[in-house]
Formats: sequence, structure tokens, C-alpha cells
Amino acid sequence: MKKKTHWRLKVLKWHRRIGVVLSVFLLWMLASGVLINHANDLQLDKQQLNNEFWLKWYGLSSTNTQLIGDKSLSLNKQGLWLNQQNLGECSSLLGVAKSSQEVVVVCPEHILLLLPTGELIDHVDKSRGLSIVSQKMAVVEQKIIVLANNEQLYQLDTQSLSFSPFLPVTTPINWQEIQQPQAQLSYEQWLLDAHSGRLFGSWGKWLVDLLSVLLIILIVSGWYLAKRRHQLKNV
Repeated sequence: MKKKTHWRLKVLKWHRRIGVVLSVFLLWMLASGVLINHANDLQLDKQQLNNEFWLKWYGLSSTNTQLIGDKSLSLNKQGLWLNQQNLGECSSLLGVAKSSQEVVVVCPEHILLLLPTGELIDHVDKSRGLSIVSQKMAVVEQKIIVLANNEQLYQLDTQSLSFSPFLPVTTPINWQEIQQPQAQLSYEQWLLDAHSGRLFGSWGKWLVDLLSVLLIILIVSGWYLAKRRHQLKNV
């Protein structure tokens, strides 16, 4: 009888220790599972995670992000974004010109005019009469110019968002660096990877499997201890 009691107390001791460790794991799995289940409702699939640590963890870069006022302008495969506001399609970002009165954003077939605080004033694309497909953008003598398909230089009128021919200048033209769309990290994707363990690489899923097995052991041992306690009370 003493041997059985000693063995039961030993199981109970380890049951409590495992329970403390797994309670954190179980809480995370439940909370993340609820968030994933309502990802569309919470728009977690559209909200981008811009934390520098996690971007580096995924091998992504945040260098394509620049500020317009206190808002972040970024380009990904889903289009051009100002924080969570989609500004439309943009195959590549040719450049951004800022002044005290306005900000001009130039894409090959899409040009946007914004206030310095980030509010959209106007935009033009092929559906609104834009006939020039730009290849490069620069600011020369406080004038915005683009290089079009036929190697012709055009000057942008920011009032009407229309182009007129631009005469070559003797000063060198410093074209802005073209930014290509990069993959982005959504909150939904981060939650899915963290929930499954893939966030920590190939061994992460095995860790989740191990913790899941331990949780099963905890539940089974709990049932056993409860059953044994009930049997001892009835003896």
C-alpha cells in the first residue's frame, strides 16, 4: 500500500510541474487559434507587420519604406500602400518628390498627388487619360521630369497631372533609384507560423508536436489520478 501511494504522489508531483509549463503553451495556442479563426474579420491578412526584428527574421527588408508625414509609404505585390490605405497598383516605384505644399509619387502607369501629411489629393492612370508610360524619374531645377519609352524627356505639371516635353539641360540628371515590390509579412501569416511552430524553422514544428504530446500525457495522467482518487475514497 505504501509503494502504491508513493508512486501516486510521484506522478502527482510531475503532473503539476508539467502542467505549469504547458499552461503557457496551451494559453498561447488557444489565444492564437481564436485570432487566426477571425483573421479576416480583424483584417489581419491585410495589416502588415513592420517590426524590424521579425522582418530580418524572415529575411525581408524595410528599406523600401519611407515616410510621408507620419505615415509609411511602402510597395508590395498587392500595390502601393500608405499605412493601411491601398493607393492602387504600382508595378515599381520610380520616385517620390516632396515639397512644402505637396508630395508626388510616380509609378510607370500611375501618378499620385498627396498633401505633405499624406492625404490623397488626386491621381491619374491609364483609365483617367495617362498616355505616357514612365521609365525613370528625377527632379531637375525643382521640376519633376520622367524618361518615357521612346527616351523622350517629359515634365510633369502637378496641377493637372499632365506631361509636356522637357528640353534637355546641361546639368546631369540624377535619376531616383527604382524600387521593386517586395514580399510583406502580414499579422495573419506571423500568427499562423507562430501557432504551428514554423516561425522557428524546421525544428519549431517538432517542438510544438512535443508540447502537444506532453499535453496529452498531462490530460491522461489527470484522468488517471482523478480515477484513482475516486477509487481510494470508495475503498
